[in-house]
Amino acid sequence: MAEDLEAVLEDRVEDEPSQRRFRDLRVIIKELEREGFINRGGKDSHRNLIHPRLQRTITILDNKIRTLKAIRKCGQGCYKGDYKMIYRSKYLKIVERSEVDNCFIGKGPELFYLICLLMFALVLLHLACAPSYAFMELSTKLQYDSNVSNGISSKQGDSIMRIQMSLYKPSTGESRTEGIYNLYLLASGYRSFTGLNAFETGGYTGVWHHINPLITAELMAGLKAKVVADPAQSLFDIGVSAALYEKITEGVQLAQTYSYRKGFAREETYSYGTHSILIMASVNISKGKTLELLYDLSYGDSFRTLQRGQSIGDYNSQESIKESIGRRHRNSRAFGNPVIKEKVSSNTIGATVSLDIGYPWTVLMGYNYNFINGNSGVSKGYSASVSLGLRF
Repeated sequence: MAEDLEAVLEDRVEDEPSQRRFRDLRVIIKELEREGFINRGGKDSHRNLIHPRLQRTITILDNKIRTLKAIRKCGQGCYKGDYKMIYRSKYLKIVERSEVDNCFIGKGPELFYLICLLMFALVLLHLACAPSYAFMELSTKLQYDSNVSNGISSKQGDSIMRIQMSLYKPSTGESRTEGIYNLYLLASGYRSFTGLNAFETGGYTGVWHHINPLITAELMAGLKAKVVADPAQSLFDIGVSAALYEKITEGVQLAQTYSYRKGFAREETYSYGTHSILIMASVNISKGKTLELLYDLSYGDSFRTLQRGQSIGDYNSQESIKESIGRRHRNSRAFGNPVIKEKVSSNTIGATVSLDIGYPWTVLMGYNYNFINGNSGVSKGYSASVSLGLRF
């Protein structure tokens, strides 16, 4: 008897494709109800039917209803034959599984990268109009960072190679108020943590105002886009800053800078908002040799890596940091360990020596020591670098 019901169902529903499009769903359901099927209803174009002698539910899809629903929802679009295509179907959509809760996450195209490309085109146009006041610089830097993962208990260091090209217009001193800008392209390669390999582009623009011969003020705004091999860390960043420069003597200069940066990463764990105060002293040791000393105090969001073998649950069990971690954690593809996001205070002291070895070459050697304090613990690290720059 079940085989007979299957035959009835195929006879009522499985018509030729050219005919099925024009059949009324209500007519099909009435015919099946005469054979003993019970209509359990459904949503939109789906109807579910059961039969006392069948062990499964039969679902019927009405193509005519589906087409009318699509027309009412999209409002406008374009037709091609009997198919409907809406405008949002033209954009790239990415669906990936989250490592935090195993849910699927849908994301649209990252159109903000076009902003940086537009800025690059505008600066090139400006260079064509005023080539005598703009410069280009190509530099390469070799750096070692003892704690690239911001580890709390287990630090992970790595060597980094960076290549950067910059287009910039500095202050010329010909007027009290001048506009300045800097646009750059940066590629970074890591020896061990290849998931951190990145390409970055961005720039800033602002106003340089000479208050008097000894004091100068600066207001800047900038943005950058960064694409990382670990997609979770790719981000878009905007920032503003205000600076004051004082000339103490002929060879000594002081600078104080306040800045705020906001980063929007693909994963919330790597997004941030940071306030920073920088104090710097520059001393001309001799002709072609300059020493810069700096102290940076910042407060804001930061990702931090847990030690090997430590789980998120172990940290969540500590009431002092449970609130700061919340659900903003994930397993890092780049570091191989869990990472969390929390509010931290960071203190950095450093020194940089600049050597002018003859135009257009410049050598920079730097060392920074960093101390990060948060609810989950304290992490320390240092970085040392040497770079060679070519200006033309």
